[in-house]
Amino acid sequence: MQQHNNKICFATGEFFPTVGGLSKSATRIAKMLASSGFEMHVVVPIQGTISKLKIVPEKMDKLFVYQIPVGDDILNSNGISLINEIRKLDKDINFDLFHGFFLPMAYACCLAMGNNHRPLISSIRGSDAKKWSVPAMKNLLKLVLKKTNCLTSVNNRLLSKLLIASEVNLDTMFIKNSIELNSKEKWNIDKATSGKIGTLGKFQKSKEINVLLDSYKNINNNIKSNLTLIGDFPSKELKLENKNKIEALQLQEELTLSGFLNEKEVIKNLIDLNVFVSTSSSEGFPNALLEAAFLGLPIVVAAFEGIEDYCEDGKNVLMVPVGDIKATSDAISSILTNKELARKLSKGAMKLAKSLAPEKEKQQWVRLYKNLLGNNSQTNFLK
Repeated sequence: MQQHNNKICFATGEFFPTVGGLSKSATRIAKMLASSGFEMHVVVPIQGTISKLKIVPEKMDKLFVYQIPVGDDILNSNGISLINEIRKLDKDINFDLFHGFFLPMAYACCLAMGNNHRPLISSIRGSDAKKWSVPAMKNLLKLVLKKTNCLTSVNNRLLSKLLIASEVNLDTMFIKNSIELNSKEKWNIDKATSGKIGTLGKFQKSKEINVLLDSYKNINNNIKSNLTLIGDFPSKELKLENKNKIEALQLQEELTLSGFLNEKEVIKNLIDLNVFVSTSSSEGFPNALLEAAFLGLPIVVAAFEGIEDYCEDGKNVLMVPVGDIKATSDAISSILTNKELARKLSKGAMKLAKSLAPEKEKQQWVRLYKNLLGNNSQTNFLK
């Protein structure tokens, strides 16, 4: 394995052991790059008292992980403590490249590197693109993208949306999510619990769990048995809001909320489902859907912007309009009552997951890094 030894500041909104799609993707990609010879310094904000003490990194595999306390409210933090810590690290390490994995982290990298500009990769994942593409964020978005050498996303439509909103021309790169689980088990229609429907994730507002609840309620009682939410809500407010909805629909006896689980338990719960459902209104591309596809579950998914780069209706998923309760319940019902359709979608889902091998994703990230660092000037990372 060729050793590059370039020092990278990889600033991400979430990282292992935090649960969620952003954390999974950031952890996967940082490990890929570290295994390819890059010296990866991962910077991640966490809740906690801001300290003037020097942050000591935790060694994880080949990664150096710096957890930066930014106060009790990460979402509304102004980021000053994070920016200052990245500056301090840069002074000690002298980074060769910065990678903001989530737009707020790219913003922190912009300010931290100051006038000593080095290559900057800005990666959008989903919710950040939605928030930063509104007119009120235009000046901030321009500031970040003017300093960005390459803007990446798992979603082509989000890349276009950000460029239009910012009016900045720059290189972009569409890099698909990849999937690999530590499981030889696959979904089997004869072993799954009859009529069991479910989903997986950290249930942010954009996951539209209310739509899933209404859709489940709308399904004929003779063909459904249980709705399982594998994961949990990230805030007490959202949890209470959905608890009230569950009670209003009188679904308490039929609904299971598992809480956050380890990978082994997630797999065990997934393969017990008859149908996996994703009702998200906005996504980059969900890791949870790929996990379900890897195991071969029949999938019903709301057609958020950009899904067409991965999924094909009737082939590897059943696609429904975002927020359409009747279409969602009808699609779930069609799988529950048609074993041949379920098997067809299962095979299509596994084929989709197989096409998204980690090695392909890794090659694209390595090629991009090497190009920006000048280690492979003949490589065109846009191809």
